[in-house]
Amino acid sequence: MKRPRVIFGYLSEKDWAFTEFLCFMHASWRYVASLAEPTGYVLDLMVLSDQRWLPQGYPFVASYHFLADPRVTQMLVSNYGYPMKTDFDCFITQALIQHFPQQFEVGYMYYTPLPETRQRLKQVAARLGLRHRGLYDIGPTWYGDVATLIAVANASLPLVYYLLDREYDKNPDGSWRRNWAAGEGWPLWSKDLAVMYAPDLVINHMLEHVTISRKYDVHGDSRRYTFTLYHIHCQHGDGDFSKFEFFRHRYNDRDIYRPGALDFNVVRDYSLFLAASTWRQLMQLQKTLKQMQEMAEENRKLSVFLAEYKADAEKLSRLEEENRALRGVTRQLEVELQDLKTNTMPRTGAELEMFKNSVRVPAVARSVCSNDETIALGVSTASVDGINPDARVRRSNVFRQLLSALQGNSSSTHTSQPTSPRGGTSANVISRGVGASGAGGGTSSRQRRQPGPEEAAVIGHAVYQLLDQFGGRMM
Repeated sequence: MKRPRVIFGYLSEKDWAFTEFLCFMHASWRYVASLAEPTGYVLDLMVLSDQRWLPQGYPFVASYHFLADPRVTQMLVSNYGYPMKTDFDCFITQALIQHFPQQFEVGYMYYTPLPETRQRLKQVAARLGLRHRGLYDIGPTWYGDVATLIAVANASLPLVYYLLDREYDKNPDGSWRRNWAAGEGWPLWSKDLAVMYAPDLVINHMLEHVTISRKYDVHGDSRRYTFTLYHIHCQHGDGDFSKFEFFRHRYNDRDIYRPGALDFNVVRDYSLFLAASTWRQLMQLQKTLKQMQEMAEENRKLSVFLAEYKADAEKLSRLEEENRALRGVTRQLEVELQDLKTNTMPRTGAELEMFKNSVRVPAVARSVCSNDETIALGVSTASVDGINPDARVRRSNVFRQLLSALQGNSSSTHTSQPTSPRGGTSANVISRGVGASGAGGGTSSRQRRQPGPEEAAVIGHAVYQLLDQFGGRMM
């Protein structure tokens, strides 16, 4: 059983790098993985990115600097048998599905156009005591067993820094300075290609069995067929398809869906179609995302409005409920008031009489001891507490008997005319009761006097008899 494979690389944090990854490597991997699924072969894609793997001043070494991290190496060793290290401005093809390398394979990239460059590499190897077997133009794509790949990366890192420190001139502040007189720079001896020179020295020295394959790192404008190679690498100087033209949006208006417009089996058309179609999908997704964000904002505003409306509606509902309760109380009060008007308040003389008779209040009569001289003792002084007329007559008779007794006792005791408890004579009291007054009906100017001791005793005896007769009830 073949061990699982993985394609992995370092993703730069530059703003364009993610778009490049999606439109190039990820787009081709999605296509190839869909073809591989029915065969049962697994081909994973792993993206690695960490600022700690980006050395200050020389970002190019990030392409394999992360392999010095024990976490990455442990993950690769534990899960995969055949990893492929690659850049992300690349495409893979369907031919990779069933390809398992028999030995370590590397791509081809032309970085020694001049013989002086090759000679200089051999000189550096000799100064370091390394063997150089004459293998040049080793590409950045490596594919093979996991242990070999990690060993090559870890051995290349110190050589990169050696070349930067020893093989290139520097300014007093430590920055690199291109010595044109010594031939530094492209194409002879480029500092930017130190990241390629170091693996060149390592692979020539370490590996006995290695294949420099032209099926990797193939130019993006190649007319070769995709089923004859494994890997496409968009490079400087490419025509159509060019990654630089792609980022200038040259292919936005290209008709890639018209039948016959592109040959999907040809490298340049394959690359163009995957990159351009994915870019258009991204633009559509971006447009949809923007619409969704606008809709989310509208929904947020609507939610705020609905919350305010709900609060107002709840307040209105409470007010309506309170109004209903008040209307209910008002109706109840109206009913009770109507009942009072209908059932309680007298409307005719007979009802008034019945009302008077039904009232139960303390029996209050005009006392015989009252100082109000305008009230005569007689029938009109009877109680209104509902006592029947016969009792009222008996009381009137008792009053008359009382007056007679008072008059008789007064006659036998004094020569003067007896006086009433109100301070007047009996005759005067009676005459006031019938409406008579002094001469001509005027008010008497006679001074009222207080009763004497004997008269008070007589009055008290009479009142006592009256109370005893009516059970102690004051009229």
